[in-house]
Amino acid sequence: VRYHSRDKVKGVAHHAKAGNINAALLAGRTSADFVLVLDCDMVPNADFLISALPHFYYADQRGEWVLKPKAAFVQTPQDFYNLGPADALGHAARFFYGPMLQGRDGIGACPCVGTGVIFRRDILVSMGGQAYGSITEDYNTAMQLLGDGFSSAFLNQRLVYGLAPDDVGAAMTQRLRWSMGSLQIFLHNNPLFFDGLTWPQALLFFASVLQYWMAVPTLCLMLYVPFFLLTRVPPFSAPLLGFTLFFHSSYFLNRYMLYLFNTTRPRTDLDLQAGADMFIYMVPTYLQAIWRVYTAETKLGRWLKWALTCGGAGGAIGFTVTKKGDD
Repeated sequence: VRYHSRDKVKGVAHHAKAGNINAALLAGRTSADFVLVLDCDMVPNADFLISALPHFYYADQRGEWVLKPKAAFVQTPQDFYNLGPADALGHAARFFYGPMLQGRDGIGACPCVGTGVIFRRDILVSMGGQAYGSITEDYNTAMQLLGDGFSSAFLNQRLVYGLAPDDVGAAMTQRLRWSMGSLQIFLHNNPLFFDGLTWPQALLFFASVLQYWMAVPTLCLMLYVPFFLLTRVPPFSAPLLGFTLFFHSSYFLNRYMLYLFNTTRPRTDLDLQAGADMFIYMVPTYLQAIWRVYTAETKLGRWLKWALTCGGAGGAIGFTVTKKGDD
């Protein structure tokens, strides 16, 4: 086991986790053919590599195992050993690490989630290492690899376990970082216009980073409830038949399809409902993320912050590492 560290010069961007990986990857400190990325609290099973590495290979006509020329990384699910049976905050994300990633894998759009992932070293080095430009380097890196014509794979086996945030404050801090990173991608590397991505890949990555903007209409609908109670002015007016045909039919079909997909794993259907509920109380966090990203990284946002705070500067985006356990 070797431990590597790097110097961080004050005032020079060090790019956090992506910078740590690249410091080991590009500075000649490591030489293995594959790179396994784990967060510091993650503990892999003993058979992790035996289970995951074969997915970089295929058997040729002679029965010999050959490297797939375009296989860039294999992603596995995250799981946690400190979760209770309720998992009220949905840390296990069984829908995401199940039907969703299986579906995305089926059309070649599996993302990297930053831990429990193995990269082929030569392919990762060929694009300059982990991507910068977002505090969620994992999605950015996956988009660049897929855009360059490489492929990803999702191995639906729980092979690594870590610590989930154990209080609401730490969970909010984690979600704030995720949402800010996704909004940076939306702003600077919009998947719809990202070179090399297929349309299915572009649309799925775009949906992933766009979801945080849904906090805005959600807030508007929440605020409309007391407005309607006071004024009796409805948000819209439509014939019952038309509303039933165009809303209820699509809504219930969507719910039914999600239910069918989620019967493949225990509790996944409950997690899906918990995730929908969670979005409501995460609205303030997502709005905070939008404010912080756009006031730091756009001219209009910096001007708006300056106007509202009487001269306050935008500044660079900062984030707090998620507190887990007692350390």
